[in-house]
This record gives sequence, C-alpha cells and structure tokens, in this order.
Amino acid sequence: MYRFIYVTIVGFCLLFLTACGGGNASTKDSDYDQTKKMVIDILQTDEGKKALTDTLSDEKLKKGICHQFRRGKKGNQRNTCFR
Repeated sequence: MYRFIYVTIVGFCLLFLTACGGGNASTKDSDYDQTKKMVIDILQTDEGKKALTDTLSDEKLKKGICHQFRRGKKGNQRNTCFR
C-alpha cells in the first residue's frame, strides 16, 4: 500500500516537472527579436551614440581589439588599427 502511494506521488511529481519545462522555444526567439530591436533603438539615441563613442575611444579597448584582430586573421595583418 505504501509503495503504491510512493509511486503515485513520484509519478505526479515527474509529470508536473515535465509539464512545466516545455514550450519555451518560440518565446526565446521572440525575446531575442525584442532585445535586438531594443538595443538598436538605444544605440540610435544621442545617449547611446555617446556611450558607444566613449567606449570605443578607450585606449585599453583599442589595444585589445587590435591584438585580437592581428592574432585572429593571418592574411589581414595590417598595422592600421584605429589610427
């Protein structure tokens, strides 16, 4: 009798957990599209443009990007990074 109750409780728990986990594939795509639109809208404002300009004018960031560029692309080894 206890075994039947135990199996029933475990069965309902498994059923509940599997029912709550599915159906999020389409919402993830729409979340991505909404986030993408939001970021584009933010970057098109004056504050967004200023923040991006300030970020790209950082010397440490420039050196890191140039280092990645030179290391990653063997055929395009130019010394004209952000000059």
